Amino acid sequence: MTINQYIWELGIDFNAVETAGLHYLRQGFTSSSPEGAPGPMAPLMVSQDAQITFRIFDVTSSSSLTDSSNKRIKSFSIVTKPAVRQLDSSGETSDPFDSLQPVFPLEAPRTDLESTAFGGCFPSWSTGPVTVTTQGRYLVSFLVQAGSEEGSLVFAVDPEMEVGPNMIPAHGVGEEGARRTRSL
Repeated sequence: MTINQYIWELGIDFNAVETAGLHYLRQGFTSSSPEGAPGPMAPLMVSQDAQITFRIFDVTSSSSLTDSSNKRIKSFSIVTKPAVRQLDSSGETSDPFDSLQPVFPLEAPRTDLESTAFGGCFPSWSTGPVTVTTQGRYLVSFLVQAGSEEGSLVFAVDPEMEVGPNMIPAHGVGEEGARRTRSL
């Protein structure tokens, strides 16, 4: 049996504008080779027993491995909620992953790894694989606290937000299309 492997790429930018105490966490979902290298972007549709590695990239402009040497991932949490009512055999809702707080190494990033979602090599931290344990449709949010001993920032991603190539282009679609694009 072949186990499908994925990398959920998350990008933190220490120069990002803060909104309501949070910084936006960029993200992309990619297939993965057995060696752990990112493949092409993939839809967020996985099978039970698939394995996902969470990789956080420091995508701060002008960031380098040297610039990131004193930065750490202080905490990482996955918050899940069923998108539709679904109960397990005991009548309860179940989380889709075997861990909602996969462990990141405490040390500084040691490698500039290639990112499919962000197009380039960036300092990064990776978890070990997390296994998808429960079938269903879920809204998935991520909260990341990252920084140095001098301080840290909290980054989050809203699972309903569409950014980049998923946006409806405003050009040539009239005022209604332009309004929809701005509201995303």
